Amino acid sequence: MTRFRGALTLTGLLAISITLPASSQGISEYAGAQAASATAASAAHKGAQSHASALDSLYGGASGSIQNMTSGASSSGTSGASPSNAGAGSSAGMSSIDRELAPLFKEKTDEAGNSIPIDPRATVLSVGKLANKVFAEGQRKEKLGQLDAAEQDYMHAIGLRIRFWGEKDPAVIRMYMLVGNLEMRKKNPEKAEPFFRRVLQSKLKSSGFGSYDLVDYLEALGNCVYAQKKYSEAANYYQQVREMKDRKMGPSNRETISASVKLANAYSKHPDKSYLPDAEKLLKDDLGYAEKLPDNKQQMIAILDTYQSVLRKEGKDAEADTVLMKLTDLRVPDSPLPPASPPATPGAPSALAAPSAPASGAPEASSDKRIDAPKPSVDVAPSKPSATK
Repeated sequence: MTRFRGALTLTGLLAISITLPASSQGISEYAGAQAASATAASAAHKGAQSHASALDSLYGGASGSIQNMTSGASSSGTSGASPSNAGAGSSAGMSSIDRELAPLFKEKTDEAGNSIPIDPRATVLSVGKLANKVFAEGQRKEKLGQLDAAEQDYMHAIGLRIRFWGEKDPAVIRMYMLVGNLEMRKKNPEKAEPFFRRVLQSKLKSSGFGSYDLVDYLEALGNCVYAQKKYSEAANYYQQVREMKDRKMGPSNRETISASVKLANAYSKHPDKSYLPDAEKLLKDDLGYAEKLPDNKQQMIAILDTYQSVLRKEGKDAEADTVLMKLTDLRVPDSPLPPASPPATPGAPSALAAPSAPASGAPEASSDKRIDAPKPSVDVAPSKPSATK
């Protein structure tokens, strides 16, 4: 087992113990509608902001969060988007979300001039349908490659749902992950980071520290901070991912090996060079496991490439040269059979191209598997609100 020196970023949760029931969304949809009014909506939003501030105090302010984004704003681009201010307006006047929802709370009268009570069920359905419609439009734009426009729609849908059900609404959390992934695709890891952090904070409360359900979210945040060259922090997240996969699937599993190579990459670039022996130990073990796997060429290349680099940083040039020779042999395309008449074997083996460098900014773990910020295997579409929770 590789030793880990330094406190994990997330262990503060255990000491501070901010806990919420896993099944709760903060307020039920029906109760939220009954309590809704212009004043109540404003108070609920302040509560959501207080919750966000408490989490920021726990983890530190997320760098790269953008200021002054108003959901549904007409300005192009996504500058201003951040989890804690989705849908929030300026301090002067109503936000665009408030204006959008205001007709739902406008008092109505019958022909005799008597007030008609607001129907909370109808209000819930109206807000839910509007949020789902905006979200679907965002998905359509994303498929067309209109990433900035898609992100604006996601933030708009997030703002609508936050006004009614708070930031703990599962649909909001899923959309935060989508926005983070969009920013990674646009090569803006500093803008993706606050969204990934908010998702991880939510999942920690629902799943618990150490749960395997956190793997995708830890890895996404690890990839994000690695792309920003925050190698010490990336090592914290990759360490947890590797340990979880090791416990679940064993050290010789392909996924565990890939996670181990990512951790070794982060160690090799860690500002504290005393982590280099840890990286060497990981890669030496990974090499032994990978050699026994079928169809292992691409994973072997990833391991050997990092291994020879680590050895050189340690001043072990002779060992690095030996590893480099193995790496060079693997990278040479398979030689075709010499022509013969008639050919002894129909056809010839195809050449395997050398692997390309990862595009996401995350360390290369295995060329046969994408290593950019992963999407969790969940239905990302916001659930249609029901009349009661």
